[in-house]
Amino acid sequence: MSFIYAAAAAMPQTAQNLINVLIVAVVVTVAGMAADYLIKRRR
Repeated sequence: MSFIYAAAAAMPQTAQNLINVLIVAVVVTVAGMAADYLIKRRR
């Protein structure tokens, strides 16, 4: 984890991009879990 903080200190733009990617990954994961839950409920 510390390397992310080092990168954030050295390259703010890259850190922002990493944060955006992480946010997108979390949103996609949550959406996928919600869809899976709804599909299982429907059966």
